Amino acid sequence: MTLDSADADKAADAEAAGCLRFAQARYPADPELGKLIADLRSGSARFEAGWRAGQAGRLHPATQTLEHPELGRITLDRDNLHMAEGEQILVVYSAAPGTPAASQLDLLRVTGTEQFTGSRT
Repeated sequence: MTLDSADADKAADAEAAGCLRFAQARYPADPELGKLIADLRSGSARFEAGWRAGQAGRLHPATQTLEHPELGRITLDRDNLHMAEGEQILVVYSAAPGTPAASQLDLLRVTGTEQFTGSRT
């Protein structure tokens, strides 16, 4: 079964909420983590829905669609690498060679933070 883009995005949001739920269970007294979760819950209906789903756990590889202000929607592979000896997760976004997403990433590597539209003074 293949998820459409909206379903895949909802699944990614639920996974992110689950990862933060896992972190909150591990560090219940961390005020910065509590603030981050509160900000996400109040600022994102999608995150709040994922949070209310009640799942907890670590993230797994997934596909995620990001909205870039200049390039629009970019669908990327997302891998989360859990550091065995630390408390960090490295999130890696990539695209298969030859795909439109790979071309978009190549363009971002060249342009960096330059704006493609608008006047320059």
